[in-house]
Parts: sequence; C-alpha cells; structure tokens
Amino acid sequence: MEICIFSTMIKKGFFVLLMIMVTIGKGHAQEWNQDNLKTSVTFKIKNFGVTVNGRFHNIDVKTNLDTDKLSESYLNASIAVPSIATGIVDRDKHLLEEEYFNASTYHNITFVTTKIEKSTQGTYFLRANLTIKGITKKVTVPINFQQTDHNIMIQAAFEINRRDFNIGGGSMIMSKKVKIHVQFTGTR
Repeated sequence: MEICIFSTMIKKGFFVLLMIMVTIGKGHAQEWNQDNLKTSVTFKIKNFGVTVNGRFHNIDVKTNLDTDKLSESYLNASIAVPSIATGIVDRDKHLLEEEYFNASTYHNITFVTTKIEKSTQGTYFLRANLTIKGITKKVTVPINFQQTDHNIMIQAAFEINRRDFNIGGGSMIMSKKVKIHVQFTGTR
C-alpha cells in the first residue's frame, strides 16, 4: 500500500513539473531557426559613379521577434567580414584591408537590438547598436515582416554613412552613403 501511494505521488509530481515547464516555455518568446538559403545581407554603394553591389555570405541572426512580446523580443546579428563578395575577387581582397574593413583585426560586424517598437502608424522599428571596425553607432531601422506560427520573414532597408565607421577613409570618388538590405527567414 505504501509503495502504491509513493508511486502515485511521484506520478503527480512529474505531471506538475511537466505543466510548470510547459507554462514557463510559453511565457518566453521562442527563438526562430535561421534558414541560411533565404537569409541575406546585401549592400550598394556608388564608386566612380558606378553602383557596386555586394553581399556577405556568412551571417548569423538570432531573433525571437514576437509582436505580442516586443519588450522581450530581439534581433541580433553577426556578419563575418571575410565573407564579403562584390563579384570581383581583387576588389573583395582590397575591401578586407586596413583602409576598409580591416578584417584581420575586426573579423565581424555586429548588430545588437536595444529595443523594438511599434509606431502609432503600425510600423515596426529596431533600435540597435551597429558595430563596424570597433566603432559602435546607434541606428534605427524600419522593419517589415510576415509571420505565421511556424515561419517568419523579416526585411529591413536602411542607409549608413561609411565614414562614421572609418571605411574607405576620405575618398571623394566613393559615396558616403551605403544602402543596406537585410532579409531573414526563420522557422520553428
């Protein structure tokens, strides 16, 4: 009889513990799993009056974006500078040098969310710290996204001033403005 009562208590205890774990799991926004084939960071900049298109191939995005829990949500990214590709190998090597990205010292570009907000017009904004070449600047990035229970696609388009990050020095033939487009696709 004592063994039966003890066994019942263990089963009830296990059930209560399982329910607590499920409840806690639902209380925190779950991180999305990055789809590497559908996640990209591309950029455009004018050089000698010609638009140069480029991309970074090695991107790691961590996000748990949940419109019902914006205060708990984040979108953080790390981009491997050596994965830059502009379509011309010699130019890519040049961009890794000290005057540009200085990849031997600064291997990654990072983007760390400080806040996600929804405006009164329904637009979402990421406020974040963007670090390039060891220089951190605050940026505000408008984002668009589509979400279902199991999939999310986030897109952002914004501009930065390359000189703010000491990229390319004082070159007068290269535009100061760099247009950046980010697309993240994730699943749960």
